[in-house]
Amino acid sequence: MKKPLLIFLAFLFFLPAFSSAKELPKIAVWDLTSGDIKEAYAQDLTLILASEVSKLGKYEVYSQANVRTLAGWTEERMKLGCTNTQCLTALGQMDIAKLISGRIGKIGNRYSLSLNLFDTEKARSERMISEFCRSEDELIELVQVAVRKLLGAEAAPSVPAQKVPGKTPDPPGSAREPRRVDFSKIPLKNALVMGDSNSPLKIAVFTDPECLPYCASLHQEMKKVLQVRKDVTFYILLYPLPNHKDAYWKSRSILCNRSVKMLEDAFAGKQIAKIECGTKEIDENLELARDLGLEGTPAIVFPDGRVYLGSQSARQLIGLIDK
Repeated sequence: MKKPLLIFLAFLFFLPAFSSAKELPKIAVWDLTSGDIKEAYAQDLTLILASEVSKLGKYEVYSQANVRTLAGWTEERMKLGCTNTQCLTALGQMDIAKLISGRIGKIGNRYSLSLNLFDTEKARSERMISEFCRSEDELIELVQVAVRKLLGAEAAPSVPAQKVPGKTPDPPGSAREPRRVDFSKIPLKNALVMGDSNSPLKIAVFTDPECLPYCASLHQEMKKVLQVRKDVTFYILLYPLPNHKDAYWKSRSILCNRSVKMLEDAFAGKQIAKIECGTKEIDENLELARDLGLEGTPAIVFPDGRVYLGSQSARQLIGLIDK
């Protein structure tokens, strides 16, 4: 009696794995090609890329090595890539619905990640994105953000803020209650305004023009919120982090012009004019951020004093507004 029972329990244990594998479409993740960076980095980031796709729970993920084994292709054949019609069709015949290929490189002082999503049934590119960052330390988070954008997934709930050097970040996934500060101490006169200044809900956002991709991502999500919530105004306080070498003068220039457009140009990697107007507001913002204990950017402060570090999606922001 025990033996049939054990077999039955084992069957129940493995059944979900078999059924979920059947239901999920297959996606192949090709090795990232490397530009002006270490080959080992490209290899490690490829593994992270595949892991992030798998975490979404939408696909059964196959690595390039898996595909080579299934297809029996030679190493030389694999080096040719798989963006042509013949190769994409071959993947489709293996019941692989999608393919992600990409390149990680460096242009000047900026790192770039370009990803391409292919539909094997139609044998064509479905979507392509490029993301940028300024240091090797940001490459892992860059991959995480890029995967979600490429596959149309909701932004990760705990995208980290860029930290002031020397500060210890909270552990990932920390469930503690957000700490609170005195919102009345924030001088909104030092801020750029997004939305109707007469709106009843005022939210302060500390940002850095060189905080990529997190501050730039949050900025776009804030614009989406304003499209549906006319009762909200975002007050942007420029908080240049010391490890971003041009952030201070860019912040001063943007504030001298009181220009959200200049900030958006900086986020887009465009050159902005260096303007001097003798403003002391950036220095006041730096002192204020220290007094409030803000450890990095972006930092969002709600009217009741709740503080959230890191990027949020529009849906998450609305949820926090209504909380």
